[in-house]
Amino acid sequence: MLFNSNLCLKYLFKFSLSLLLIGLMGCHLPVGENPPQPVTPKPDLGFESKCLAHVLPTMADFINGTATPQQISSAWNCFSSGLTVFSRKVKGEGLEEYSARELAQFFEDFLFENLKLNQTLLTEIMRIKQVLVGGRIDSLTRAEIDGLIRFAHIARDASIEVLPYMKIVSLNWKPNVEQSPNVWVSEFRKANTAFQKFIQTIGAQIQKNNVQYRLANLLTLLKEISQLYGQEWSFLGALQRYMPVVEDMKKVLIGGEGGIIEPSEWLRFATLVSRGYMQYARYHYFLKDLSPKLSSFELLFLADALDDLLSFLSHLTQYKPEGKLTLADITLAISSLKTVFPKLEVSNALVGQIFYLKQLFFGGSHQIALPEEFERGREKIRLFERIAQQFLVHVEIYLFHLAPRYPLTDTVKLRVEKAMEDLVSLSKEIVPLFETDYDLENFKTLIFETDKLLIHMNGIPSQTLTELLRFFPVLQKLKNFATASKTSLINKGEWPLLTRFAALTLNHFIFYYYRLSPVPSWRREVPTAEIFVEKILDHLSELVQIHKGNIRYSFFYDIIDALHLTQYISQRWSASSIKRLFFVIVHKILRPRSLPKDPLSAGFLNDHIQTIRSWMGHFKLSHEGLTKIFVSQNKSEIGRAELTGLLSHAFQGDLSKRLHELLISPSFNTISTNTGRLVFNKSKKLSYDLISVQNKNIFRILAEIIIRAYSHQDNVLHLNKESYDQFISDILPILLDLHLTSPDKPDFGNSRFLEANLFMPSSNGNQILDYAEAVEILQFLWSGILRHNQILTQIDEHCSTAVQLFTEIEYPFQCWLEQSYQSFPHAYKEMPEAVTFYQALSRERFFATWSSFLIASGYVPSKPNFVFTRDLSLVPHIVQYVESLITRFDLNNDEILDRVEALKAFPTFEEMLKTATRFKNRRILKAGYAYLLVYKKLPKTLREKLHFMIIWTGQEDEWPIRVNRGDLAKILEVTAHLLRKNKDQESPSSSQLIEDGIAEP
Repeated sequence: MLFNSNLCLKYLFKFSLSLLLIGLMGCHLPVGENPPQPVTPKPDLGFESKCLAHVLPTMADFINGTATPQQISSAWNCFSSGLTVFSRKVKGEGLEEYSARELAQFFEDFLFENLKLNQTLLTEIMRIKQVLVGGRIDSLTRAEIDGLIRFAHIARDASIEVLPYMKIVSLNWKPNVEQSPNVWVSEFRKANTAFQKFIQTIGAQIQKNNVQYRLANLLTLLKEISQLYGQEWSFLGALQRYMPVVEDMKKVLIGGEGGIIEPSEWLRFATLVSRGYMQYARYHYFLKDLSPKLSSFELLFLADALDDLLSFLSHLTQYKPEGKLTLADITLAISSLKTVFPKLEVSNALVGQIFYLKQLFFGGSHQIALPEEFERGREKIRLFERIAQQFLVHVEIYLFHLAPRYPLTDTVKLRVEKAMEDLVSLSKEIVPLFETDYDLENFKTLIFETDKLLIHMNGIPSQTLTELLRFFPVLQKLKNFATASKTSLINKGEWPLLTRFAALTLNHFIFYYYRLSPVPSWRREVPTAEIFVEKILDHLSELVQIHKGNIRYSFFYDIIDALHLTQYISQRWSASSIKRLFFVIVHKILRPRSLPKDPLSAGFLNDHIQTIRSWMGHFKLSHEGLTKIFVSQNKSEIGRAELTGLLSHAFQGDLSKRLHELLISPSFNTISTNTGRLVFNKSKKLSYDLISVQNKNIFRILAEIIIRAYSHQDNVLHLNKESYDQFISDILPILLDLHLTSPDKPDFGNSRFLEANLFMPSSNGNQILDYAEAVEILQFLWSGILRHNQILTQIDEHCSTAVQLFTEIEYPFQCWLEQSYQSFPHAYKEMPEAVTFYQALSRERFFATWSSFLIASGYVPSKPNFVFTRDLSLVPHIVQYVESLITRFDLNNDEILDRVEALKAFPTFEEMLKTATRFKNRRILKAGYAYLLVYKKLPKTLREKLHFMIIWTGQEDEWPIRVNRGDLAKILEVTAHLLRKNKDQESPSSSQLIEDGIAEP
């Protein structure tokens, strides 16, 4: 805003300077026109006829900074000599005075060449005479002539003194690129001082005469001069447009009536013109092309400009009659500027917010500005410059312009650490900048109004301001979180809390970006990750103290809501489910059992931080111990027996027991890749690499955390169905958002519980989620998710979609089958035997097998030929379960489960079969199991039932069981169908049971 107003001052400066220098001579410099070639007056000091005929080029050279002192001196001497000769040689009508026409006649005859002054021009020239030496408008006395001569001498000396800097003043200066920018600023400051002195000297001479002047007369004078020289001066149109603005600016910044310069206002008017114009010159040289990536040099220019601007405003405000700058003053100035700059849509609301910022940084009221407040602002500018210079030392790091590398060199690591330390120091140093309270709603209005202004001026919104406005709700909630308050008002005493919070939060992002994000695998930088988490926990601990020991959940919920509204969180997650997940983690999982269930303790406490640290220590101990085992053995893989012995020596007590229980399972252990995809490869000797062991250790800790949170017995690491259901109920909103289940078919929890009891390497079918089963089901789920995501990429690329309620997506059934067929070898490459088997199937048989997997996952067609994401996402899990069964029970490695092998699996499936068939007799249940494996169904017809009861149940040794992977797919489909039917029929009759299967006699 101020720079725009300085454009007006630019014009006013050029007009006023020309007027003060040569207005009395009846000639004027046409600024912006092409002047004739300069003709230098002769250097002698005596009177020479026609010596003012070619003074115009000399004055042009003066303003452009190309004149010589001799030229300037000769021009002023010519003027003063002409007046002297006139006073001595011409006798006027009166004894001591001359008429205006007599003086004009003399200049026309002896000093000008072919120029005649009309009455209008002569009148305006005489007004200037009044301004300079007083007197009447139609005459001048000998004393006034002497005054004009003295003024000419003063103006000559002042002009010569300022001449070396006029190139800078006239915007014709080009700084020497070989010099330091500090030298540029120094040169500009000298020019500024010299020009202020020059204008003040002229202004002081004028003020002595106690004469007022109307600015409108200046416009008349310039028009007449242009006609005198027969030239069209384009700047006159601009002056006419700017004149109302200049008058309003004069009224705002000086006081009095806008169109009149009162006798007492000349010095202030000179200050307005000179300092205002030099503000524009500073903008032209140093700020116009300011880079968004502010350098230390550009900061120097900016700070210097702001300091001079505040000094300028302080000076002008100090000499206003009322001694203050009001909100109404600025509103008037802006309103006036709009007439010249139509795009300058500065709203009253924006002006008001600027005054609120003035109050924040300079103190005082948000309605007026006083001189002492601008002086206080200058002190703040110097403080800000020091802080900014320190910030710029590490700006590359703070703005994330330094690309992260791995491994991070020691030099860069030290740079990052030093930047983080300095940022915390700066957060303390910046606090004195803030003088008062501040309402963030004002900041929101400031952003909105500024963005609106830029849109009107540039036609497009500011991306930065738009993003800041979108982020504003989060900003406000983070402020509440940092200060333990619930209002938008920032109290003065809260600034230290806020600045430290901002510094530490930024440091967390810096640490992650430079120390962790480039790491190929977090396992390579576990100590660094631990430092990162510890820094966050230390910060949280500080915040707990600020909240007097308890951060209420509502503070976290407010941030979640704000992030969700601004869409910084994926919209597939609802705010309610995220808050539910937070509650489950904090209130259920991290909350120590010893903590009383007091409503007042329902928040985030230091107890939660201690729990996190405890689990971190537990993980660190096990992770480092496992790493040492492999490093000490200098082996990439270790066999089962050897690893068992090494674990016994590396760990003691409960930790050793847990690791043995998980890593050395009864039949076979899950091996996984670096990403966590499970490996099923019987041709490879069963051995363990470090990555696979560490993967399992992570899931081990996660399972233990959940079980300990939901188990009702401290010393038992398992979940019964009731406790498990409570856990699923707590996370149900998350499952719904992830489309893993649906409100009309919420069976995700029951299905996973069943799968953990049936298909894991450690499953025993006891209807309890044992510790080992919990760890393994987590591994299987993670691996299945990874495989599904890989297949989904191909499906998204090749299959059209139909968006359904809750943004869940359906895919064409046939297209899904085709893409599964195409992507199978790569998605399941860690299962070589399975890939060989399924690839050997015909396309039709493959499609049938995958359809069985889909139904086994819980799929019930809701629309012909389409399938929901939640159903197809479970297929990779079912494929893994089949492979787990083959790997676990195929003892002779022939890829087939024969009768002996299949019957070994019966105890695991016994409880599930009781639920599916409702049989209680174990002999019949076992026979039904075998019948299902052979015929892929239960007996339906009367003949089948009689055969089953009379012959099948009594010939166990002759059951022709041979089950491959494809058979298992069909069997799982039938089993899923039976389970669904029995679930739908809570109290089935005997006839229904006979119809669906076999009723127990």
